[in-house]
Formats: sequence, structure tokens, C-alpha cells
Amino acid sequence: MRQKQSGRTGLSWQGGVVGEIIDRNAENRALETITQQFNSKDKQQMLKEWSKGIAGHNLLEQDILEALKNGDKIEHDNKVHKQFINDLIMYQRLDRLDEFRGILNTELESTSDSNRENWSQVASEIREMMSPRDENGKVVSEPFPGLTDEQIVKQHREAIQGFKNKLDSYVKLSNNLRELVGDKFDKRGLDELVYLASIHEDVVNRLEKSNESVQSHLSNALNSPTLHLASEKSNVFSFKTEDGGKYTKTFNDLISMPVSELITSIYEMSNEDKALFKSLFEMVNPHGALNFNRHLAESMALQKLTGEFARTYNKYTKEPEALQKKIVEETQAILQEVFDRKVKNAVEKLQNVQT
Repeated sequence: MRQKQSGRTGLSWQGGVVGEIIDRNAENRALETITQQFNSKDKQQMLKEWSKGIAGHNLLEQDILEALKNGDKIEHDNKVHKQFINDLIMYQRLDRLDEFRGILNTELESTSDSNRENWSQVASEIREMMSPRDENGKVVSEPFPGLTDEQIVKQHREAIQGFKNKLDSYVKLSNNLRELVGDKFDKRGLDELVYLASIHEDVVNRLEKSNESVQSHLSNALNSPTLHLASEKSNVFSFKTEDGGKYTKTFNDLISMPVSELITSIYEMSNEDKALFKSLFEMVNPHGALNFNRHLAESMALQKLTGEFARTYNKYTKEPEALQKKIVEETQAILQEVFDRKVKNAVEKLQNVQT
């Protein structure tokens, strides 16, 4: 059922597997089925849509692997979602969304508690698929050291369920948006709007999840027995008002704020005050400081992204012509990048032959 992908790196974020164990091979199986079911009447147009979708999928796959190598979790998660929505739009244009949903349901069934007797085989297939390999295809390391078969299968199931939830959310968002904008945009324009809206929704959901983690760390800090040491009068943070005035906040004031307000305050801090805040938090919550800093940085990045995506979406809903221009430019850019990468690969193969 699962097919091995030799291109997987097997890299992981510090502290665990990359997000969740994500099996995008379910999509690859769908692509094979779709290709086989082309009929003579619509084959040319469907192949055209399919080839565009595959080009976008493969380019985003390269971006995903690059983000993994760079340790950029935000960019990795952005590209994974973009790739998924790119594929859903392709399936929708090919009238194969229900078929894709069926494949995900089959994957969920194979990992359900009622099929527990098959979990060992499923886990073995996932390990084989996700194992990092050298240029000759030889496995170089264990992809999930320390994880049991049950843990691997359950994380895989959670990831597939997450994809199914994204699919349902995409369909709902797509239907609502198409009803809302009506004839203002053509089919391509509507697809692009749904694409932008879905990405924004995904970032908002990830921000809420990250903020929950930050809030948990803040609550622990507020209950710390050493909080009084960090709340001394000398430990104050200075801020400027819009009219040029000044005001101060204590460490206790800051960690009592909602996460979104804390992030705004940190953006307004001097570098000296940022360093002070970090050192005080390490004082009151030494064991959780590392994870707090990681989640806080993630929330700050995601909060910034939500604003950027919202502004982009609002701009294009008001300017259909600008959206059409963007579609044309991005299509040309994808085709050019596909061509450039083919040339690069050809040159590299030639160089390998010569050496």
C-alpha cells in the first residue's frame, strides 16, 4: 500500500519526529489512479491540469526538503500545507476529490484499532519509506529511533486524520468562497483565492496551537516559587507611547498578558530588555525556558504571517486584475523553474559521467 520514496531525508526537528509522521504517498497513489482513469474524451485537458499540478507538487517537495535541511520549521509547515492544497486543487479540477478522500479513509482504516494485528507490518512499511538513504539507495540510519510500532502507527494515523480534516476544511472553504464572490472571478481566480484563504486559515490554526503552548509556560512561570525575584522593582521594561511618552511594565505584568499582547510588547522592546526578559524567564522556569523560547519564536513568526496573508487576500479580493496577473506570473515562474532544474540535473549527471 505504501510506496518507498528514496528522496526522503529522514531529518527531524530537535526533540522529535518532524511535526508528525506524514505519509504523502497516499497522494502519489491517487495520482497513479487518476492517470489510469483518463478517458479519450477529456484526456488532453486532464493531462494538462495533471501536469501543472504535478509540477507544482514536485517544486514544493524540493522546498520542503530544503526547509528540513535548514531546520526551518515554519517554512517547512507552510510548504507542506501549500503542497497539499496545490494537490487538492488539482484533484478538484480533475473531478477526483471524492476518490482522494476514499484513499485517506482506506489509510485510516488500515491503522485503526480494529486492525491492530496489522500494525507491525504498517510500521515496517513506514520505516522503510522514511529511512534516510545515500545516493545508492542504501539505508544509512534508523528514521525513528526509540519509537515503538504502536507509536509510529498512531502518529501516522493522526497525520492522515489531519490531512482528512484539511480536505474537509478546504471543501467547505471553497464552497463558501465560491458562493460569496460569485462571478467576480474566473475559475483560476477562484482557485487562487481559495488557495490563499486556506493557507491563511492553516497559519491561524497553527498560531492558536503555538499560543496554547506559550500560555502553558506563562502559567507555570506565574506559579513559580522564584517569581518574586524576577518581579523586583529594578526589573522593569520601558515602552514608548504613540505621542512620545514613556511607560514601564514589570516582568509579572508581561507574563500575565494574553500571548498576542506579550508578542506585541516584545516587538516594542529594546534588545537589552529582550535579553532581560529572557534571563528572568529562565530564572523562574529553568526547565521550561528552552521550549518556551522556541514556542514564543514560532508564535511571533506565525502572528506576523497571519497579517501578511490577510493583507494579500484582501488585496486580491478587491483587485481581480492584479490576481490574474499574479496567476500568469506564477505559472510562468513554475515552468521556468521546472526547466532550470531539469537543466541543472542534466548538467550534474554529465559531470558525474565525466568524473
